[in-house]
Amino acid sequence: MNDEIFNEIKDKFNAFIEEDRTLKYLLVNAENLQGAAEFLKERGYEHLSFVTAIDRQNELEAVYLLSSYVEGNYNSVALKVKSNSSDAGGATGTKTEISDENFIVPTLTEIFNSADWHERETYDMFGIKFNGHKNLKRILLPTQFIGHPLRKSYPLGKEQEISLYGDFEATKDELTVDKFLKDEDKKGKTYSTQLMHLNVGPHHPSTHGVLRLMMIIDGEKMLKIEPVIGYLHRGIEKICENLNYTQIVPYMDRLDYVASMMNEFPYVLAVEKLMNIQVPERAQIIRVIVTELNRIASHIMWFTTWLMDLGATTPFFYGFNDREQILEIFEDLSRARMMFSYMCIGGVKKDINADIAKKINKFTDEMPARIAEYHDLITGNEIFLGRAKGIGILTKKDAINFGVTGPMLRASGVHYDMRRDEPYSMYEKFKFNVPVYSEGDNFARYMVRMEEMEESVKIVEQGLNLITSTTEGEIIARVPRMITPPKGSVYAKTEHAKGEMGIFIVSDGKPKPYRFKIRSPAFSNLCALPRMCENNYVADVVAIGGSIDPVMGCVDR
Repeated sequence: MNDEIFNEIKDKFNAFIEEDRTLKYLLVNAENLQGAAEFLKERGYEHLSFVTAIDRQNELEAVYLLSSYVEGNYNSVALKVKSNSSDAGGATGTKTEISDENFIVPTLTEIFNSADWHERETYDMFGIKFNGHKNLKRILLPTQFIGHPLRKSYPLGKEQEISLYGDFEATKDELTVDKFLKDEDKKGKTYSTQLMHLNVGPHHPSTHGVLRLMMIIDGEKMLKIEPVIGYLHRGIEKICENLNYTQIVPYMDRLDYVASMMNEFPYVLAVEKLMNIQVPERAQIIRVIVTELNRIASHIMWFTTWLMDLGATTPFFYGFNDREQILEIFEDLSRARMMFSYMCIGGVKKDINADIAKKINKFTDEMPARIAEYHDLITGNEIFLGRAKGIGILTKKDAINFGVTGPMLRASGVHYDMRRDEPYSMYEKFKFNVPVYSEGDNFARYMVRMEEMEESVKIVEQGLNLITSTTEGEIIARVPRMITPPKGSVYAKTEHAKGEMGIFIVSDGKPKPYRFKIRSPAFSNLCALPRMCENNYVADVVAIGGSIDPVMGCVDR
């Protein structure tokens, strides 16, 4: 199917095919980018996974990855625009010296809502300007920041003094009552009551981290909301581009810090794919076991803290007791309770022995009854139902258009789970159901995650049976001491507890990655918050925002 699409775009939009080891790009001129994107969307490639750039030092390349949710055609297409050529971003032409004026690529925000934040991040980090973007401003860095840190010319250790008394956020003063009223007046809308600008966070217990929400409210009704992120930005991509491949694993743990095993997974898969490393079956199954245990732990952390936001403290104590059992298992495997560094390129660092297997068996035996207890405690509660049912609706169309993935996507009616539809690490050998709801509200997102815990227990049981049926088997492949992948690019993705977690790597054949991109599920999920909050009350913002399950370490990176 991909070859057919490639040939059609090649003929229709004067594109070129550029093969780069594991990835094949469609190289299009800037003026044809929007047409090619619209064409792909019409053909079922409705999911814009990410937008990023590669700094080749004498030119910039804008990269777009589009994916399909059409059953039987779960493929991806990578588009590339070279933003530094004589035809202002085309695939051909004489290279010119890089300057701010020629970093221009047309925006895709009118085609994909998710392009808004992805393009802003690319502008922030690389300086590429997206012509037609209505809100092109920094998103992760303060507006005072000088330069674009993911450019190769930007020194790793450069320091900048940022005043906390100045215009720290690029969004400051841009969401005001007066500006909002002027925009509404143009649409023919008027308000009889006095509107108010309300600020929540970044230091607020119900924003699940350093997240700021700026709102325009009409009494108790919320009219507009704009999330402000970047308070926890640590420059992990820049750091990883200056580390060797083995040193990168611990930095993956620090993204979504309640699901660290799941962060490591796509990274090791990406390097293994680039180097064509065959991971032993036993190691692959162990990876599935620890990943599914971490999925349960992540979902427990989510629903217990979310319910505390809604005023229920009892579930927190129930859930953390069960999560503790998982953390003890992880401690036995990695000697750590949060930052595990357990997966490595080629396999895992420690086998599941008889004692650890006994603990896992005890957990899987008890957990189904515990999940039933959660339902007895929460699911039928009238107060909870009032805060969840019919609140924060995200339609199927909007979920896809905003690039939402994981439980949020399935709660909006999209039958897609990477473990089933694009299996990796032997997931095809496991039997499990994929919970899907069509309502797209807080309650649907709750039910999807609760049912996913039940399915994860089944997967762990199956995996444990597979490895305990034989005591033999390697847990790591033979890999060089110094990992040096061949030249090329790769994208590997996994079904994280939050959604699509992906790692995009460009190798120049040296011990450090030339380009390292993290596709964060929480980043894309959070950009849908304004749509989900439309026409809801201020009190619902906490319930809706919490139902997204944002972890700001993963959002900001």
